[in-house]
Amino acid sequence: MSPTTSLRIAIVGAGPVGLTLARLLNFTRFHVQYTSSRFLKALRAAGLMGEFRAKMRVEGAQMRILDSRGKVLMDDSEHGPEDSQGGPPPEEDRPEIDRLVLREILLNSISPSTIKWGFKLTVESGYDLIIGADGAWSKVRPLVTDALPQYSGITCIEARQYDVDQKHPTLAKLVGNGSCFQFGDRTGRALMAQRNGDDSIRTYAMLRVPETWVSTCGINWEDDGAKEALIAKEYSEWAQELKNLVLQSDEPLIRRPLYMLPVGFKWESKLGVTLVGDSAHVMTPFAGVGVNVGMMDSLELFQAIKKHLDAPAEFSLKDALKEYETRLFSRSEIHAVETFANLETFFTKGYTAEEILQKMAEAMVRGPEES
Repeated sequence: MSPTTSLRIAIVGAGPVGLTLARLLNFTRFHVQYTSSRFLKALRAAGLMGEFRAKMRVEGAQMRILDSRGKVLMDDSEHGPEDSQGGPPPEEDRPEIDRLVLREILLNSISPSTIKWGFKLTVESGYDLIIGADGAWSKVRPLVTDALPQYSGITCIEARQYDVDQKHPTLAKLVGNGSCFQFGDRTGRALMAQRNGDDSIRTYAMLRVPETWVSTCGINWEDDGAKEALIAKEYSEWAQELKNLVLQSDEPLIRRPLYMLPVGFKWESKLGVTLVGDSAHVMTPFAGVGVNVGMMDSLELFQAIKKHLDAPAEFSLKDALKEYETRLFSRSEIHAVETFANLETFFTKGYTAEEILQKMAEAMVRGPEES
């Protein structure tokens, strides 16, 4: 290929990671076609910190941890970093933002002319680079590997309450302004609740169960009594106020078996195609890093593309993809290891809730071993 100063790029996927990359490329006036902490670095590079600050929720990083009896083991909304009862320190430098709000900020920052909703992309479409940002079940990933996500051993059942300050004040107080994790003692069970910016609470009942459990457990998920059936079957001995996070859901329960790519997953670099975000390293949510890591993917891929375009004769597109993917594999493996270790701690090691808290505190001090 002769040296060129532009590339025809197709980004497949319309989540925060793909939109971040599209914004970075648009923001620097590269030619882009779009088909459908780290993330702060990406937002700053994309020129969107003002929009982010207007919507961020610093208080959303607060965390409470309880046992299944409702005993508060840690509450960093009441204690400073120096007095967090042995638990993880408050994440004052990691403000939260709801995923849909972040996506809206990114989507509004991109010229509509670069987006093709519903466009069916093929390898013959004439693009120099196709980037899969289309999630766990990526349609682009098969271009570089035949690997598929594997069942993690954990199934998530989601409940949701709205207008919680008025309609569910007890639950609002229980969860607080950020996240509230409740762990059973040696049960392979947890309830993980999170306050959202729209005055709602999402609660995830996390269960260590077989992949087919949703269809074989005997619960009729379409029945009005599904919430009571789940609680009776899996959380009968938990405190009533914790059970209410499921029982008082304003919506039917959503069932989600959780999948992950193998720790250390990688592929042989292939000219003209690469992956970002969950397409490249889908993992479970137990380290809370998925979107952050994905947006860092977008920033580093953008930097590699820019390096190629600045000096195409000395640094080819093949070189750019190889450099990006080498960094991606190293970085994503670190977080995949961290995430899987947390999964094991929460659900498979037979720890009490207090022991889980201690393991979390140790992990926070140690941090991911990323250079």
